[in-house]
Amino acid sequence: AAFSLSRYCRWLRRRYGQILFVSLILSLVGGYYSVKLFANLRTDLEELLPENAPSIRDMKSIMGRVGALNHLSIVVESKDQVASLRFVKDVSARLRELPKDLVARVEDNIIKERDFFMKNRFLYMDLEDWEGIEDYLRTRYRYERSMRNKYSLSPINEKPEFDIDGLKKKYSQRSSSIDRFPDGYFISRDGYSRVVLARLPGKVTDMTSNNRLSEAGHKIVADLNPKSYAPDMVVGFNGDVQNVVEEQRGVVEDLVTSTVACTVLVTLAVMLYFKSFYGAMALTIALFAGTAWTFGLSYFAVGYLNANTAFLGSIVLGNGINFGIIMIARYFEERRRGVSWTHALPRAIGHTSEATWTAAAAAGLSYLSLILTDFRGFNQFGIIGGIGMAMCWGASFTTLPALLIFLERKKLLKIKTVEVKNVLMRSIGRFVEYAYKPIFILTIVSIFVSVFYIRELAKDPIEMDLSKLRSKESLEHGSGFWSKKVDKIFEMYLTPTLVMTTNQSDALKVAEVLR
Repeated sequence: AAFSLSRYCRWLRRRYGQILFVSLILSLVGGYYSVKLFANLRTDLEELLPENAPSIRDMKSIMGRVGALNHLSIVVESKDQVASLRFVKDVSARLRELPKDLVARVEDNIIKERDFFMKNRFLYMDLEDWEGIEDYLRTRYRYERSMRNKYSLSPINEKPEFDIDGLKKKYSQRSSSIDRFPDGYFISRDGYSRVVLARLPGKVTDMTSNNRLSEAGHKIVADLNPKSYAPDMVVGFNGDVQNVVEEQRGVVEDLVTSTVACTVLVTLAVMLYFKSFYGAMALTIALFAGTAWTFGLSYFAVGYLNANTAFLGSIVLGNGINFGIIMIARYFEERRRGVSWTHALPRAIGHTSEATWTAAAAAGLSYLSLILTDFRGFNQFGIIGGIGMAMCWGASFTTLPALLIFLERKKLLKIKTVEVKNVLMRSIGRFVEYAYKPIFILTIVSIFVSVFYIRELAKDPIEMDLSKLRSKESLEHGSGFWSKKVDKIFEMYLTPTLVMTTNQSDALKVAEVLR
């Protein structure tokens, strides 16, 4: 093993330039495919569920038969009902001019549906109600004849009754959704809010189509200038389309923020600990190389990121840097003792490679165990996490040593040959040595307390209200905020729950049960 290590370190010293060049090329290629991977971010819940889940199979089947489930809601608010109606009509006209592959249909009123219903309203009565009317008419006819014929052999003394008011009330309740819109256009009961619905054809979770329709709707509203219709007019956007767009945008913004914050904080922590700018830069560059290789390979292994795997950049950076920190820390220890860099490097690699490889393998296998799950949110997490541990370890013992050799040859790595006294760590060590009994007792107590709270958590461990996963910005100012306005207008949730059957007779049975 010592012979192999010596040969490897000699190879590093001879070929460090080529190693850095190959690392750079692989990092550029990996970075390119990493960008493509993150660009293909899919935040919808469908991408988290197993592909063989019944709901996913049914959705794919339904989309070919129903279509146009996603919609963009354009909500208009103004005290001037005439102006808001004029704006709604103009928006609807512009939306209908959009290509059919972008807008399947536009809905702003129920005038045609109401006229059709009024013309055929008696066909919507239940059969038992018609039978009840028919029985009443027969009985009433016999009663009237009996009353007018004093020689009747079978007189009917009791006048038949029929609850016509109850029947009217029953069907007035059923048709209340139509009566709620006096002029036929979608409007809230207080007359303050109106809405236009643009239905998106095709796949529900197609990000390109959702973005195109959202952008088209925003452009139409901006071009029309709502304030020119009424000074108090305000327009908002809601619906499945806007939800998908805003959630995607929110995840991307959070992803960028978390990655930048993670990178800056990790780099600062390393610089403060090693007190060496170039040493910290070498460690960071090697880490980014390993991360680029990770997500470059993940592009071919997975192809896209979902809401769970989107934030693996920070996790790979945070966990992947451990191997490099351990190796370079040992290297700095040797150098501070006065050991030359040619001897310090083999010692650092020899004393840390086996332990860090074991840690990388354990962490990688922990991630890879998630591959066994059907839930794609975990499955893909395991694949990328496993690749990340292997790539970051590899970069820590190829790219990082090559960078250290480069810095040493250029005399950029200034390391003082003095022993660094870590007062804090020594104080903690003395405290643990002195108070080991209380620490042990507190540990045992904390375990029992934790078990109690874990039992309480296990009773209801999963948050089922998906609205709590929405972005704060959407709930306060975006689609989540305007959804309340739409619900106020329709007094119901617009996205349907679909029940699919294999044949028409089963569909009729299901419809009867639902009724």
